[in-house]
Amino acid sequence: MSIITPQQFEMLLPLACVWAAEQERVILRSGVALTASQLADARRVGVAEPDRIRLFRVMQIPSPTHPALAAAATATGLKKVSELEGRQGVSNYKQAAKAF
Repeated sequence: MSIITPQQFEMLLPLACVWAAEQERVILRSGVALTASQLADARRVGVAEPDRIRLFRVMQIPSPTHPALAAAATATGLKKVSELEGRQGVSNYKQAAKAF
């Protein structure tokens, strides 16, 4: 696993924000609402608006399409991540998502 430099981070951050927002739009559009049990758990731990959360199961977390961001994701091990969380969207790799 590589470490990116502060200069690379500065260049990649805006690209990563755009990619994350795109993923969140997909999750919110195609995901499913929490079950009654999941809603109760979310409220119990203090989630402010659990009814807005959507879960979306995927075969794998989508790779960024921008070449520099995709290379950084590979170099830093991000491609091995099994869950992606946005503000109200959660995307789980299918084998890690047996709970829903």
